[in-house]
Amino acid sequence: MTANIRFCGGCNPRYDRGAFARRMIDQYPEIQFIYNAGEDTDIVILLCGCSAACARVPENYGACGRITVCGAEAWENVQKFLDGLIS
Repeated sequence: MTANIRFCGGCNPRYDRGAFARRMIDQYPEIQFIYNAGEDTDIVILLCGCSAACARVPENYGACGRITVCGAEAWENVQKFLDGLIS
């Protein structure tokens, strides 16, 4: 399974998006994470620095699902999302 980690422009980051991405990569070795992929992947994870959620990918990307993260407190939601896809 492949996952596209897409970052927003970072104009108003309220948490460390890089650390959040590294945590996903460390906890889910069965998923191949790709940063800002220019092609479609199974999953799309939009790591936005604030509630503006400005990161975008084409609507048809992420056939198995997509999730938008706007803060570090979303970790449990991301875990549920990824666990549901790999189990």
